[in-house]
Amino acid sequence: MPVKGIRDTEKVAVGTTRPAIQTWQAPELKTIGARLTHVDARLDGLEQRAGGLEQGMEGLDNRMEALERRVEENFKSFRMELSGRFEILRSEVEARLDAVRRNLRRLDTATDFRERLATLEAKFAQHG
Repeated sequence: MPVKGIRDTEKVAVGTTRPAIQTWQAPELKTIGARLTHVDARLDGLEQRAGGLEQGMEGLDNRMEALERRVEENFKSFRMELSGRFEILRSEVEARLDAVRRNLRRLDTATDFRERLATLEAKFAQHG
Protein backbone atom coordinates (compact mmCIF):
# COMPACT_ATOMS: atom_id res chain seq x y z
CA MET A 1 0.00 0.00 0.00
CA PRO A 2 1.51 3.25 -1.01
CA VAL A 3 1.91 6.10 1.50
CA LYS A 4 -0.73 8.67 1.13
CA GLY A 5 0.29 12.24 0.53
CA ILE A 6 -1.02 15.16 2.49
CA ARG A 7 -3.53 15.94 -0.19
CA ASP A 8 -4.97 12.47 -0.20
CA THR A 9 -5.33 12.62 3.58
CA GLU A 10 -7.11 15.92 3.37
CA LYS A 11 -9.53 14.55 0.81
CA VAL A 12 -10.36 11.62 3.03
CA ALA A 13 -10.69 13.79 6.11
CA VAL A 14 -12.91 16.34 4.37
CA GLY A 15 -14.99 13.62 2.79
CA THR A 16 -15.66 11.88 6.12
CA THR A 17 -15.91 14.86 8.43
CA ARG A 18 -18.29 16.97 6.37
CA PRO A 19 -21.28 14.61 6.77
CA ALA A 20 -20.45 14.15 10.45
CA ILE A 21 -20.39 17.91 11.05
CA GLN A 22 -23.58 18.41 9.06
CA THR A 23 -25.32 15.69 11.06
CA TRP A 24 -24.04 17.09 14.34
CA GLN A 25 -24.92 20.73 13.51
CA ALA A 26 -28.24 20.18 11.69
CA PRO A 27 -30.36 20.78 14.85
CA GLU A 28 -28.25 23.81 15.72
CA LEU A 29 -28.69 25.20 12.22
CA LYS A 30 -32.46 24.75 12.48
CA THR A 31 -32.47 26.61 15.82
CA ILE A 32 -30.29 29.37 14.39
CA GLY A 33 -32.59 29.56 11.34
CA ALA A 34 -35.64 29.85 13.61
CA ARG A 35 -33.94 32.57 15.62
CA LEU A 36 -33.00 34.45 12.47
CA THR A 37 -36.59 34.20 11.27
CA HIS A 38 -37.75 35.60 14.62
CA VAL A 39 -35.17 38.42 14.45
CA ASP A 40 -36.20 39.18 10.88
CA ALA A 41 -39.86 39.39 11.93
CA ARG A 42 -38.97 41.71 14.83
CA LEU A 43 -36.91 43.88 12.47
CA ASP A 44 -39.89 44.11 10.13
CA GLY A 45 -42.06 45.14 13.06
CA LEU A 46 -39.52 47.74 14.15
CA GLU A 47 -39.30 49.09 10.61
CA GLN A 48 -43.08 49.45 10.52
CA ARG A 49 -43.09 51.21 13.87
CA ALA A 50 -40.27 53.49 12.72
CA GLY A 51 -42.26 54.27 9.57
CA GLY A 52 -45.28 55.11 11.73
CA LEU A 53 -43.14 57.32 13.92
CA GLU A 54 -41.76 59.11 10.86
CA GLN A 55 -45.29 59.76 9.62
CA GLY A 56 -46.27 60.96 13.07
CA MET A 57 -43.27 63.30 13.16
CA GLU A 58 -44.16 64.65 9.72
CA GLY A 59 -47.70 65.28 10.95
CA LEU A 60 -46.31 66.98 14.04
CA ASP A 61 -43.99 69.10 11.90
CA ASN A 62 -46.93 70.14 9.72
CA ARG A 63 -49.00 71.06 12.78
CA MET A 64 -46.11 73.03 14.26
CA GLU A 65 -45.65 74.94 11.00
CA ALA A 66 -49.38 75.69 10.88
CA LEU A 67 -49.25 76.86 14.49
CA GLU A 68 -46.25 79.08 13.74
CA ARG A 69 -48.12 80.61 10.80
CA ARG A 70 -51.19 81.25 12.98
CA VAL A 71 -49.06 82.86 15.69
CA GLU A 72 -47.33 85.07 13.11
CA GLU A 73 -50.67 86.07 11.55
CA ASN A 74 -52.19 86.80 14.97
CA PHE A 75 -49.11 88.79 15.96
CA LYS A 76 -49.32 90.84 12.75
CA SER A 77 -53.04 91.39 13.32
CA PHE A 78 -52.42 92.39 16.93
CA ARG A 79 -49.62 94.73 15.92
CA MET A 80 -51.82 96.38 13.27
CA GLU A 81 -54.71 96.74 15.71
CA LEU A 82 -52.39 98.17 18.36
CA SER A 83 -50.88 100.54 15.82
CA GLY A 84 -54.35 101.70 14.83
CA ARG A 85 -55.33 102.29 18.45
CA PHE A 86 -52.13 104.21 19.12
CA GLU A 87 -52.81 106.33 16.04
CA ILE A 88 -56.29 107.14 17.37
CA LEU A 89 -54.85 107.93 20.79
CA ARG A 90 -52.14 110.11 19.24
CA SER A 91 -54.78 111.98 17.23
CA GLU A 92 -56.90 112.54 20.35
CA VAL A 93 -53.90 113.79 22.36
CA GLU A 94 -52.89 116.07 19.49
CA ALA A 95 -56.44 117.48 19.28
CA ARG A 96 -56.46 118.14 23.03
CA LEU A 97 -53.06 119.81 22.84
CA ASP A 98 -54.35 122.02 20.02
CA ALA A 99 -57.32 122.96 22.21
CA VAL A 100 -54.96 123.81 25.09
CA ARG A 101 -52.83 125.93 22.73
CA ARG A 102 -55.93 127.81 21.56
CA ASN A 103 -56.97 128.44 25.17
CA LEU A 104 -53.46 129.65 26.00
CA ARG A 105 -53.60 132.07 23.04
CA ARG A 106 -56.97 133.36 24.27
CA LEU A 107 -55.54 133.82 27.75
CA ASP A 108 -52.52 135.65 26.29
CA THR A 109 -54.87 137.90 24.31
CA ALA A 110 -57.04 138.54 27.38
CA THR A 111 -53.92 139.32 29.43
CA ASP A 112 -52.74 141.76 26.75
CA PHE A 113 -56.16 143.46 26.78
CA ARG A 114 -56.11 143.73 30.59
CA GLU A 115 -52.62 145.22 30.56
CA ARG A 116 -53.70 147.79 27.93
CA LEU A 117 -56.88 148.51 29.85
CA ALA A 118 -54.91 148.98 33.05
CA THR A 119 -52.61 151.39 31.23
CA LEU A 120 -55.59 153.34 29.88
CA GLU A 121 -57.29 153.40 33.30
CA ALA A 122 -54.08 154.76 34.83
CA LYS A 123 -53.92 157.52 32.18
CA PHE A 124 -57.61 158.42 32.68
CA ALA A 125 -57.12 158.49 36.42
CA GLN A 126 -54.26 160.99 36.03
CA HIS A 127 -56.23 163.27 33.66
CA GLY A 128 -59.46 162.97 35.14
